[in-house]
Amino acid sequence: MGSQELLFMQNVVTGEGREALNGLDLHLCQGEVVELFGVSGAGKTALYNYFMGYEPLKEGYVAFNGRTYRPQERFADQKNVVCVSKNSTLIGGLTIAENICVIASRRKVRGLVHRKNINFRTNFLLQQYMPELRAEMTADTLTVSQRHMVELLRAVECEAKMIYIDDIMAGYGQGDFKRMERMLIALKEKNISILLARQGKDPLSSVSDRVVVLFRGKNVKTFYKEDYNTVTVNQWMLGSDTLAALRRSSYRTDKVIFSARRVQGPEYIASLTLDLHKGEVVGFYDMNNYANLEGARMLTGEEPYIFGQMRLNGRTYAPENLFQAINLGVGCIPWYRDVSGIVESMDCGENLFLPVMRKMSRWGIFYNKKAERFLAREYFSKTGISREFLGMRAEKLDVYNRVQLILTKWILTRPAILVCEELTEDSDLKMKNIILSAVDTLAANGTCVVITAHDMKDLMNICDTIYIMNSYADSKRAEKIQVMKNM
Repeated sequence: MGSQELLFMQNVVTGEGREALNGLDLHLCQGEVVELFGVSGAGKTALYNYFMGYEPLKEGYVAFNGRTYRPQERFADQKNVVCVSKNSTLIGGLTIAENICVIASRRKVRGLVHRKNINFRTNFLLQQYMPELRAEMTADTLTVSQRHMVELLRAVECEAKMIYIDDIMAGYGQGDFKRMERMLIALKEKNISILLARQGKDPLSSVSDRVVVLFRGKNVKTFYKEDYNTVTVNQWMLGSDTLAALRRSSYRTDKVIFSARRVQGPEYIASLTLDLHKGEVVGFYDMNNYANLEGARMLTGEEPYIFGQMRLNGRTYAPENLFQAINLGVGCIPWYRDVSGIVESMDCGENLFLPVMRKMSRWGIFYNKKAERFLAREYFSKTGISREFLGMRAEKLDVYNRVQLILTKWILTRPAILVCEELTEDSDLKMKNIILSAVDTLAANGTCVVITAHDMKDLMNICDTIYIMNSYADSKRAEKIQVMKNM
């Protein structure tokens, strides 16, 4: 690691509201990897917005690569700084070679583009970092993690001095996670400095040099490898508050509400046999996030099943889409929260009671707004939603509050089964407790909650039953899998 300082930030103030920095101090040396841990609103996205040039510096001092920035100036060295977020900047219709060599901040190709030359250069890069890909492949055929890694290769091609990575690994399977870890090690060996913003799980000890904890726009604590302690880090992330561990009771009954017999999926599941009970919390685990998602989506009608039989409440169950599944009593909280059934133009209270609007009306015609407001306050308090969001339009909600609204809606709706994809993946520590408390409430009401996860730790403390599903890590088209264990 180089000892020369590349980035120096002192008392930096920028941004507005939740996405703001309020007196941040930070430094980064050449070839150094620093992980930024923080809950939602800690300042990770605000720092991303600053390096992208979206927000000017309001107060403080910034020096990067020999250039200084004063108040009212925007960061303007995007040639040397590459920012990678969850939303990929690759153009889907272009090849990997075109995305890396042509759509770049510092183009090495001038004038006419010679496809043969850029393909050769790109294949040379891919052979070093991602040998499973070829330059001629289009970006829209790549997985989420592959798109992120191609963006990092573009940073290598641009000879970037620093990369800011904004929490992109949420939802990665373990195979994807390991490949990204190897990629970061390779970038570090090239003396590229990296700021890696994450929600705050265990640090990448093989990559990072230190962990900086952010809280309300400031760095409040720095941990090195030898003094890192998970409990202490969590306390600093929460402002030294103590996180109460969830203790849930089991509400599983003997009543079977759903059964699957020798069900074969379209790609990963060869023969799935299981029973789901009323009030049971069930985990679908696959370290690579393939088979478990396929199993969950067959429940919600989003994936067809090729063979076998499914029954819900004693009747044949074969939904053709999610809407049919919901009408039959199977709800869903999808991995991508922006397709969660929330009406953006309605306020939170209206969204909450949309599924039961007929029950809330007089004679099925006149809607009781007063009853809606009263019950909304009651249900909002159960899931920790601030009452200030009650009249706010849903389009203004961030992912954090969107999940809270979705959970509250399903508590009110009381489906027979609620399928939750990667329920706690994008949540900070406090939000995880709110989510798990909501799951406890759903189970107590008799709903069977099915949760998919690629991390066993996310399931162990909440589930009554865990089905372990295996698919190979290195191929999206894995061999057919079969449920191996019912815990």
